Amino acid sequence: MTKIIVGYPCIGKSMFGRGIGKDYVMDLEFRESATTKGMSPFDRLDVFSHYINVIKKIMVTNYYEYLLVTDDVMMVNQLTAECIPFCIVIPHPNDDEYKEIHKIRTIDRSGEDWYQSVIEHYTYRDLWYLISIAEKNKNVSIKYLNKEKPYITDVIDFTEY
Repeated sequence: MTKIIVGYPCIGKSMFGRGIGKDYVMDLEFRESATTKGMSPFDRLDVFSHYINVIKKIMVTNYYEYLLVTDDVMMVNQLTAECIPFCIVIPHPNDDEYKEIHKIRTIDRSGEDWYQSVIEHYTYRDLWYLISIAEKNKNVSIKYLNKEKPYITDVIDFTEY
């Protein structure tokens, strides 16, 4: 069965997707922050409903072992509403050391402008919300990134998950 990994930005989802092989993992780059910019909440919800339909169609094929998707709250809410099991991979909101390491790495990779437009607006309130989703739903698990385990491949054993 295809497994869904919901991941924080810049944790190695795309690198893992490219490195492991196109027939094993699919990194679904919906570019949701750019795609839904300026939309009303109703229109954003509509867009994410379409994303969920795409995910469900891919899952039915069982072609991929893993689908990697955004940790956008709307995505998480839609996955939860559809009772689709998934694992969340995020930094712990109290881990300031990892936050600083992640910031440097992200700016090196994507630049200060991208960091400010995507990561800085991301509040740690969102991380606590994701944690609460995992605590309340038996179909949702959670893994935390930290200084010793900074990438998705450090916290997910892709041979067992």
